[in-house]
Amino acid sequence: MLLMEDARKIIDELEGLPTLPAVVSELLERAEDPNATVGNITEIVENDPSLNAKILKLVNSAFYGLPRRVSSLKTAVSILGFNAIRNIVLATSIFNMFGRRGVRFDSVGFWIHCLGCAVGCTTLFRRIDVTDEHSEFVYGLLHDLGKIVMAVHMEETMAAILKTARTEKLTFHEAEKALEGVTHAQLGAALAERWRFPETLTNAIRYHHNVESAGAGLTEASVVHVSDTLARALQLGWCGDDLIAPVSEAAWDAVGLSTGDVGDVMDRMHSGLIAAHAFIDLIAEQ
Repeated sequence: MLLMEDARKIIDELEGLPTLPAVVSELLERAEDPNATVGNITEIVENDPSLNAKILKLVNSAFYGLPRRVSSLKTAVSILGFNAIRNIVLATSIFNMFGRRGVRFDSVGFWIHCLGCAVGCTTLFRRIDVTDEHSEFVYGLLHDLGKIVMAVHMEETMAAILKTARTEKLTFHEAEKALEGVTHAQLGAALAERWRFPETLTNAIRYHHNVESAGAGLTEASVVHVSDTLARALQLGWCGDDLIAPVSEAAWDAVGLSTGDVGDVMDRMHSGLIAAHAFIDLIAEQ
């Protein structure tokens, strides 16, 4: 299997790989500024009228379930917080860049799987007292970013992995390891680094199949790992194979789930997926 340095080199050399829009880059930079204000954030997003309108439409959707209609971006930032707005912008941009591109696998099923994983992340972070659950939604939504890179820009690699997974009855990740090439987790993390995603998000993408190596990011990687597995068990969408791999013991310990908790979490994921469809439907609009 190739190393992370190889994944970075592949990302650097891919032709036609989109760059992150300026508005997202500005918001990610602002995330590191402890003195950022609601006005600062509002000013950045208001420079893109289409994005501004989409945020307001999403904020007023069933996904957030706010008690009253929000009519201004400033109010939306005040109510939901900076992280939620940042992640709406981030997810919208990813969909615009990759959502409707021709790919070699079931792209609709793929995004439904990511959506299911995102709902799982929201549910699990709530259980372990992470209060900004809207921010954590994007961990699940973008955890398989590397698969989109493969599908759009590395079609032969994607085809080989899918064939190996199918003929050898392996998971997508096991097929990657069998072929000893770069993994989707490495590619996704390399792209996240290039786009200057927050370190916690980048690490969760990189280690969601290898949580034991996540270091300080163990909790985030474990939440994504468990949510990914539960989304598979619920058959939410499709992510390159139809198998369910065992959950890492380290991830179980980090998330703190007992076997008795799993049914409740899966019920919440199933019901939460209905409201969360509004998120996908709106950010995927052209």
